[in-house]
Amino acid sequence: MIFCFPGKTNYTGLLSKQGLTKARIQWLLPLSQLVREAILGFNLDDDEDTAGMRCAINSLEVVLQHCLELTEEALELLTK
Repeated sequence: MIFCFPGKTNYTGLLSKQGLTKARIQWLLPLSQLVREAILGFNLDDDEDTAGMRCAINSLEVVLQHCLELTEEALELLTK
């Protein structure tokens, strides 16, 4: 997690509106789509090996969804 504290300078520009929008569009949304497609593929198989992969990828989906939510919240704050 990256936190930006009041009074601190965001030298990297990562937390700028442009940086957050780029991360959301170029990384988070495409990765989210790939994860969803992988989950659908794993749901078609019902063996022991895919059960472990489903657990792992479900955890990834939860973290990715949280990253998307945080990004969207930050973008909302920047547009106000």
